[in-house]
Amino acid sequence: MIEFRLIGPVELWVEQRRVDLGPARQRGILAALLVEPERPTSIQLLIDRVWGDSPPGDARGVIYTYIARLRRLLADATEHTGTPVSVHRDPAGYRIDIGPDMVDLFRFRRLLERARTAPADDPRRRDWLSQALALWRGDALAGLNSDWAERFRESLLPQKYEALTEWADTELGLGRTDSVVGPLRQALLEAPLSEPLHERLLYALYSGGRRAEALNQYEYMRRTLASELGADPGPGLQSMQHLMLQGKPLTSLYCPVAVGAGRPEVRHEGSGAPSGTGPSAADALPGVPAQRPGEAAPVPAAPVTSGPDLLPMGYADFCGRDQETEWVCAELTSDATGMAPLVAISGGPGVGKSALAINTGHRLRRSFPDGRLYVDLRGSGTRPADPRDVLGRLLRALGTDAAAIPESLDERAEVYRNRLTGCRVLVVLDDARDEEQVQPLLPGGPGCAVMVTSRTLLSGLAGARFTLLRELLPAQGVEMLARIVGRARVQREQQAAVGLARYCCGLPLTLRAVANRLISHPHWTLRRMLERISDEDHRLDELAYGTLDLRASLELSYRRLTPAASRLLRRLGTVHGGAGQTLVPGPDLGPADAAYADAFDQLVDHHFLQVAGQDSAGRILYRLQDLHRIYARAVARRGPVLCGGIRPAPLDVGPESLSA
Repeated sequence: MIEFRLIGPVELWVEQRRVDLGPARQRGILAALLVEPERPTSIQLLIDRVWGDSPPGDARGVIYTYIARLRRLLADATEHTGTPVSVHRDPAGYRIDIGPDMVDLFRFRRLLERARTAPADDPRRRDWLSQALALWRGDALAGLNSDWAERFRESLLPQKYEALTEWADTELGLGRTDSVVGPLRQALLEAPLSEPLHERLLYALYSGGRRAEALNQYEYMRRTLASELGADPGPGLQSMQHLMLQGKPLTSLYCPVAVGAGRPEVRHEGSGAPSGTGPSAADALPGVPAQRPGEAAPVPAAPVTSGPDLLPMGYADFCGRDQETEWVCAELTSDATGMAPLVAISGGPGVGKSALAINTGHRLRRSFPDGRLYVDLRGSGTRPADPRDVLGRLLRALGTDAAAIPESLDERAEVYRNRLTGCRVLVVLDDARDEEQVQPLLPGGPGCAVMVTSRTLLSGLAGARFTLLRELLPAQGVEMLARIVGRARVQREQQAAVGLARYCCGLPLTLRAVANRLISHPHWTLRRMLERISDEDHRLDELAYGTLDLRASLELSYRRLTPAASRLLRRLGTVHGGAGQTLVPGPDLGPADAAYADAFDQLVDHHFLQVAGQDSAGRILYRLQDLHRIYARAVARRGPVLCGGIRPAPLDVGPESLSA
């Protein structure tokens, strides 16, 4: 058995034996590869994660040395296991070849998701949550001291406290008050401002007959909040104290929080209220009155959505899509056909399809009171989601008992359609590969609505309304930067901000990557960032940050091209003149070059090319976006590619500069 550990010291265990992974920076490179094993990690990103702003002059050479050592180390440690681990070099960077079960972090997240999607009365929820918490052996990436490691540690802590809160709810619902006291006290040493953790500890102590301890704990919490934030405990906690002072029982008031609802909220200075959008302490204890003694209890408002709500958090920096949002909303709420409306959003990598679908889904909450379903179909990746597995997840989210879910795809689709009959549910299918993957996931009748996003136009979806998402305008790109890095910072360097937006070519993915780099380097000016990305040879490296990597996304589309289309793209990368120019196929194109014409069409379908119109001779003109041109040139530099043992012949393509 092979196990990589990130939740604690970075370690490798092979058949219950710990393998020495070498010095801290070598372990840091391994950790950087393990946190995103399905995506290549560029050399520049490895440098940023290991050294931050102070890399040595020969950082790339040091990375090469550490990678070579890791390759030998992993090969020697795992070659006898039947599942040897290796590190591959992709055009976009390095990638470690492992299964998700080999990393404790991904096992933790999978166990947590399994518990959250299970019915509230499923006895296995407690075991899954216990197993997830048992994987925490200390601070994540312990022993690594880079800025990236510190940020990564901090980003994981809320997930730990969410799991602990949900586990405590399960234990308290079963009356096991003593079992949660120790873990909650330990967690509060790390997160002393988390009211949900305090709330559950108070309940456990008081309900376990330890009234004095509970009141002392409340007073300690009150002083801590006052000292750190200048704020009082929330109304739910104050109501608990009121009941405890009166000696009234809390048992009849306690109701375990719904799956995923009791997420810890940390109060921030100056706010006087919990951060985030999760439920308040009073929401977690629905029976506890929030009013003062003698006042009538307010009537709670009916929830906007009564069914499952799987939609991810919206994008706060979302902008520039007002027209598209209005159109999608109008289409999804129209019942002119008497059938479930279906909108298909297509567009190239990084153009913001998912953000449009998710933010529009949040806007339509009141139109679909029976729930909102969301699933990432991973269609642009190498392992698209199986519709059969997706249906199983959706049926469980809709409250179907696991034992009642059939095995076959067709039968699951029938149960799914029947379950949605008469409901008003919004279904969001993100990153679909093709129509075959989507078809079993569509509701059968009116009332529901479906949004599908895909890199390609899913023209085979009967009755669908289609929209092609284009890049943001430069002014919209500047606005997006301002929303992420701060308006004052952008206004101080307006010209540099415009330059950054133009280099990002209107792609929200690259804009967000640039903004995240600026946030992580607050001492950088926008001018410095502009200088870093002005060099075309390194632009794609600079426009990548963490999982925001346009080159890796383009690589996935490139791998789906036919040999003729990939050959044509490489050729375009060597002959195209640059921004502001259009392309016209060579003058000798004729009936015998049908495959050549098809290659142009395929590059358009996969968004490497855009149709720019026609010339006076009726020939189709094409435009190659600047970042796609840089990517095509980088692909061409790899050298000729052999397809089926035949070296591809050169193609006749000529750039022509045309006025708009």
